Amino acid sequence: MTGKLPAPRGALPAALLPLLLLAGCGDGPTASREPDTAAPSVAVTSPSADTLYVSVLGPPALRTVAGTAADAVGVTRVTFQLDGGAESEVAVAAGTTVSYSFQVQVPYGEHVLVVSAYDAAGNRGTSAPRRLRHESTEPRIRLLDPAPGSTLASDTVRATISAAAHMGLGRARVRVNYGGYRDIPLSGDSTAFQVDVPLQGGENGIDVEVFDRNGTRSWNFFRLYRGGLAFAAGSAGRGHTCALTPAGAAYCWASSGSYGETGQGEGDDARAAAPVVGGHVFRAVEAGVGQSCGIAADGRLLCWGRGYSSRVGVGAGSYMVSRPVPVGDGTRFRGVTLGPLQICAVSTDDRAYCWGANPSGELGIAGSAGEVAVPAPVAGGIAFRSLSAGTGYTCGLTPAGRAYCWGTDASGQLGAGTAGASRTPVPVAGELAFRAIAAGAAHTCAVALDGRAWCWGSNLLGELGTGEFQQGSGFARSPVAVRGDLRFTAVAVGARHGCALAEDGAAWCWGDNAEGQLGTGSTAASPVPVRVAGGHAFRSLSARDVRTCGTTTGDRLLCWGERTLVPTPVAGQ
Repeated sequence: MTGKLPAPRGALPAALLPLLLLAGCGDGPTASREPDTAAPSVAVTSPSADTLYVSVLGPPALRTVAGTAADAVGVTRVTFQLDGGAESEVAVAAGTTVSYSFQVQVPYGEHVLVVSAYDAAGNRGTSAPRRLRHESTEPRIRLLDPAPGSTLASDTVRATISAAAHMGLGRARVRVNYGGYRDIPLSGDSTAFQVDVPLQGGENGIDVEVFDRNGTRSWNFFRLYRGGLAFAAGSAGRGHTCALTPAGAAYCWASSGSYGETGQGEGDDARAAAPVVGGHVFRAVEAGVGQSCGIAADGRLLCWGRGYSSRVGVGAGSYMVSRPVPVGDGTRFRGVTLGPLQICAVSTDDRAYCWGANPSGELGIAGSAGEVAVPAPVAGGIAFRSLSAGTGYTCGLTPAGRAYCWGTDASGQLGAGTAGASRTPVPVAGELAFRAIAAGAAHTCAVALDGRAWCWGSNLLGELGTGEFQQGSGFARSPVAVRGDLRFTAVAVGARHGCALAEDGAAWCWGDNAEGQLGTGSTAASPVPVRVAGGHAFRSLSARDVRTCGTTTGDRLLCWGERTLVPTPVAGQ
């Protein structure tokens, strides 16, 4: 019997043998596959080149970016970066060649975009950088010189400002320190223009508006800082202060003023030391109550501030004068003093003039109780060397040092020895001769030729410096000596305190101290002179209300009072 034998158990089918034989052929062991190190290629097709986007005012430009990425093994993901920031994913379907498209917000300015592609092995390929610049149709404004934020030591600076607009320039408007705007015509697509900026102590702001030919507006604000000011003299007013540089430039600033007393012209009152407009050279400057005055180098008297009908001496109908204006008929003056309602000045030929309101006879004009709009001679024909205006009264010193006062005498502030107001000058009692005199709210102090200080008038809070606090109706109608053996060269008085300058330059004060006006570091009143803190050497003092200021021998202006307990430099020095 013949037939096929069955295949042994476990044998492979005959049909698979040729495949096994082929698989076993070769020159040695099977070769391993090479690792994938090739990075994908990435192309940006839109935008096709570095691109400028111009838009109307509004949010950043939203732009579409498109292109392709390719890899022999396959692209698995696509990302993009703007300015080297975090990568953002782009949705794509994996493949050897993929197309991508996404939108990117392009903020204002110039930016760099890069698109990346990755394969399964993690290889990364990047596109060539594409620059995208976004500008708007609104004009562009830059401060070229000085650099924004600069600190300068000059009174003024010439600022160079650039402007550019795709639609063409029309005009600019500029203002400094929130003053009035100045219009400047512009032309072309880009230009630079200059503006003279008076600098006040501390921070200064320059507002710039630019309009293109279609009226589209843009705005920018730049800050500059003033430092290095030196002051040779200072004067404390009510709510404002004025000072004089060694070169004779007047600066004023206000804490609450709004009547033009800082002399900023069309601008608002300065809140930090700012030069008085006009470029005048002064040899003296005084701050009052809503007004300021200065004596120019040629002896002319100029005043500015709240006028009502007469206060600044430029005639009737002037409510506010915000820049220095000449006073009088050309008379030359050597000194000026400002009270709450009156201004008085001494001419170079020793004649006294006063003007303003006269309810208490503080102008010294016999028979007149109304306002006087221009300087009027004080009655009596007395020659005066200096004057000091107080509240409702005025005092002066003759060339020989004799003291005269006129006006109200409710607290004995005229010092005449007997009670009674006077609308004309009356001599201060006694035979004393003085080198300096200062009138306050209701008391007067003076420095005798031998350097001793004397005071008269109200003593409610120790303002006479006699060592006693006299309450109620306490006052002295004749000069009484300030306690102590100190010798002084100058004196200043406020509402209820007095200060004097010792021969060694130290400042001493006495009286009320509720607001720190004595400068001792506390608020304790003193009926005798106490030394002002800090060890400063002063060359002059000024006081008004509850504030005192002093100019040091190093040309620094320090003020105290109004809750500042020690001498503190004013801003900008």
